[in-house]
Amino acid sequence: KTFTYYEEDFWNHDNYNGSIVADDGIVCVSYDDTREDDTLPCIMGFVLSTSAIANMTKQERHTNICQHYAKLFQNKKALKSINYKEKNWTEEQWIGGCYVGTVGPSVLTTCQRKHCEPINDRI
Repeated sequence: KTFTYYEEDFWNHDNYNGSIVADDGIVCVSYDDTREDDTLPCIMGFVLSTSAIANMTKQERHTNICQHYAKLFQNKKALKSINYKEKNWTEEQWIGGCYVGTVGPSVLTTCQRKHCEPINDRI
């Protein structure tokens, strides 16, 4: 789990909400984690351990994440993060990881009818 901080919430200025669901790149899911009073603009992102944890330093992950955000938000301001924090949940003895479930491209549209059908008379 990562927190990438910026001087301003550039994604909102470009009419993005800070959310990403990606099947390529270091961050698979992100959300705008800016405080309600608009201070500390931040994007919180989930990084799959297979993508970065073992093979990169913290600084390399930070740089790679900023590059990923710059590409997806189409804004070079993403490269100018002012702070970065991360938590590797796989290091926690009793937790073993932070699981995020996402579906790949076309899954929801392809399975839409089945997804809406009741199961055992339940929705």
